[in-house]
Amino acid sequence: MGPLPVETVVAFVELGRYAVPGPAVETVAAAALLARLAELGDAGPAKRFLPALASGAASATLTLPGGGPYALDADAAGLVLAVADGELRLAPGHARVRRLPRPRAPPRRPAARR
Repeated sequence: MGPLPVETVVAFVELGRYAVPGPAVETVAAAALLARLAELGDAGPAKRFLPALASGAASATLTLPGGGPYALDADAAGLVLAVADGELRLAPGHARVRRLPRPRAPPRRPAARR
């Protein structure tokens, strides 16, 4: 049956209290969406992705219609889902995140003395 809404809220409050990084809320939302699709008769995506999400081996994020084109924590999620035009789509993965070099500060001139 799964946790009740109150239990879920308490769990997310505790995750926030300890500043747990990563797409925790998004993973739960994606899992709920996949489970609902399975209930409606489209069990393919749920069979493919839910076991890894439920075991914690993978995390997910998603974009929703009207929410903008960007998915939160897409760099940390192993699965990026996009909901558009009434369809669930597997979004293309992101490229390897690379660190940009730090810009160098311009040389400072000594302050004039009086």
